[in-house]
Amino acid sequence: MPKTNPVEKYLDADLFTELGLYTLSPEEREQFLNSFIEVIFRRIGTRVVSELSEEQRTQFNDFLMKHPEDVEESFNYLRTAVKNFDDVVKEEVAGYKGELIRLAGAK
Repeated sequence: MPKTNPVEKYLDADLFTELGLYTLSPEEREQFLNSFIEVIFRRIGTRVVSELSEEQRTQFNDFLMKHPEDVEESFNYLRTAVKNFDDVVKEEVAGYKGELIRLAGAK
């Protein structure tokens, strides 16, 4: 039975198959993945930061200034501060995958 929930549908989608990326060289696939991850991090960050209180935003900005490369701890802070963090991540990943698939004219 086809999935009716777009989040589930696109979370489960294999972008390499849907977009025909298996024909790319390993270096090109890695470049695509790095770009994909960069976009996802920005989208998640933008959405989650907008849900923080002013005090939490200040604390988070202070942390980022001191530890700009510590992505894991940044996400740990956000996961603690935003109750629905995991849902936001799923929605943003699914949303971006869906956009890419629609733009490519795939399924």
